[in-house]
Amino acid sequence: MSEEFGASPHLVCNHLIHICHSFRLPDPNIVTPPRLPETPLYPRLRTNTPVPTMTYPGFPFPPGTPLFPSHQHILAYHRRYASRFNLYPHIRFNHRVLKAHWVGTSTHGQWNITLRNDQNTLETRLFDHLVIASGNNHIPRIPTFPGQDVWLSNTPSNSPPREILHSIYYRYPDRYANRSVLVVGGGASGRDATSQIFPLAKKVCQFGIYSKLIKRPPFP
Repeated sequence: MSEEFGASPHLVCNHLIHICHSFRLPDPNIVTPPRLPETPLYPRLRTNTPVPTMTYPGFPFPPGTPLFPSHQHILAYHRRYASRFNLYPHIRFNHRVLKAHWVGTSTHGQWNITLRNDQNTLETRLFDHLVIASGNNHIPRIPTFPGQDVWLSNTPSNSPPREILHSIYYRYPDRYANRSVLVVGGGASGRDATSQIFPLAKKVCQFGIYSKLIKRPPFP
C-alpha cells in the first residue's frame, strides 16, 4: 500500500507525539468494495490548490516546487515530513479499522478499536481519544439511467466499445483519442479530465450543476 495520507493525519500525528503516551495511525486507504484501484491518482494529476496553502507550519516545500505541484511532489513532501518528525514508528500501513465504539460513561472511558492488521488477523486496542481523518471520498458512486445497458451494448461498428467510467479509474487521456466523450460533473477531477482529453478527442462535452457546455479547454 502506498504512502498516500492526506495532510491532516500527518499534522495530527506530529502533535500527538508530544502529548500522548501511545497512539497509532492506521492506513486509511484500504477499502472494502472490490475492483477499486489502489490509488485514484492518475499520472498527470496536479493539485488544484497552490503550494502556500498546503504547507505545514515551519516546514516549507523545497525551492523550485511548482505553484501547483504534481502528486509526486506531494508524496515526497509528506515522506520528508514523516521522516523529519519521526512519524513512521507511529504509522501502521495495511491496517484497516473495522469497528470503533466507546466503552464507559459519558465522562470516563476509552475507545475500543477493532482492526485487521497486515498479517490479516484481528486486533483489539484501547485508546483514550479517537481522531477521524480518513477523508470522505473513497468509494465511487455511478448513477444509472433508463436505457443504459442498451446504449452500452450498441457500439457503432469499427469503434471502440462504449463505456461509462468513474473518474477514480481515469488514468491517461490517450485512450479517448478520436472519440466522443461526455464528462458529467464540474468538480476538480471533471475539469482536469476534460482539459486533458480535449486536445485528443473528436468531441468533448462537460455538464455539471454549475458548469455549461465546454467548447474549449478550461485551462491553457
